[in-house]
Amino acid sequence: MTNNPARQPAGIPAGGQYAPTIKPEATGVTLKATEGYPDISSIEAAREELKDKWLEGPQGDSFLAVDAQYQRASIQLAAAAILRDYPGAETLVMWENADGERQYDMKAIRDADGLDIVDSSDNDNWTRDEFGGANSAQLDELGWAIDLGNDNWADGIASVTSDIRDGKTAIVNLRAAASLETAGTVPAVPSEVPAGPSARAVTTAAMERYEDLADIRARAEEQAKLVKAASQHASMQLLAASILERHPGAHTLELVSSADTGGRFKVFAVRDNSGDSIETGAGSLFEQHVPGGGAKIGDLASDLDEHGEWGDGVGHIMAGSKGAYASLDLRAIMTAPSPASEVMANPRTRPLTRTEQADLVEAAYFGLPEIGDAAEKVESNERATALLGLHERVNRAMRRPAA
Repeated sequence: MTNNPARQPAGIPAGGQYAPTIKPEATGVTLKATEGYPDISSIEAAREELKDKWLEGPQGDSFLAVDAQYQRASIQLAAAAILRDYPGAETLVMWENADGERQYDMKAIRDADGLDIVDSSDNDNWTRDEFGGANSAQLDELGWAIDLGNDNWADGIASVTSDIRDGKTAIVNLRAAASLETAGTVPAVPSEVPAGPSARAVTTAAMERYEDLADIRARAEEQAKLVKAASQHASMQLLAASILERHPGAHTLELVSSADTGGRFKVFAVRDNSGDSIETGAGSLFEQHVPGGGAKIGDLASDLDEHGEWGDGVGHIMAGSKGAYASLDLRAIMTAPSPASEVMANPRTRPLTRTEQADLVEAAYFGLPEIGDAAEKVESNERATALLGLHERVNRAMRRPAA
């Protein structure tokens, strides 16, 4: 425990004519709280009102605001009470509860030199002082109100450090904490928290999005396979056409892949009808670009993978543990139908470019009134129902509110 003996400052005479004299208290004088520091009763009243709001429990963003204000009011009240009872106090030390209770415990009150005025390791009775009288809050209760997991409460009034072994320690500047602007006032808190959407409403809306997205995801996977097959077919035909334009007598294209190519093919050789090599993959042809501009001819082979269906009907592919080999008939490639030709030719099934999608949306805006008018004019109920269903689906697809 720290001992604080009485001291006589050097250079100041004592005794005799300099001995202290006792004078009676002045009459008719009322002492006021130190100027610049709030009155404890007003802080306590403000904190109690915040506590009532806080005890109502989480109710959206407004609860977070109440919680933050409640914490600041708690540390302000503790600081004001300590300064009243320990006039020489400078800082309050709080540390993380050692029993894993996820709260701050009061550790010590220190003076300006960092010496302990009181320390709970020696005597913790001071932490249980009911500073406002019987049934008022205790100092340690004020510490428990601070959120151990969020240090925002310490902004401008305390420093917080963390240690793997001892957990968090907070050193509070008592004068800064006691003079918070919230003294004696209740921070603005919404008297009524706006009711959020019900769980049922959120569930219904989320389910609609989930079903829409599940359909979109399945469609996207289907279209990704479609686009891949169409792209590989186009690359294969473009490669074959470029070779035949340079070597009209070419018959066979040989491709190879390995771990070094990441499972993608590259040109090995171009052969004539007799099997003789006309040009190897290292030839100058494959360093040139497609006639008319575009990709490098040799790079077109890298669009083809070992497991694609692009080779069906145009040759054979043999895959092994170390790579794959493909032997392809150039003439057969030139006439091979695209595996996605029917789907790609149908505007109802083929993937749309961004421009096409935007254009169709604009056209739909113009056409929606006509769909509604047509539904009113047709004599067939079945047809009218179909048109109204179309009208509703287009509205929903464009995220327009229902009429």
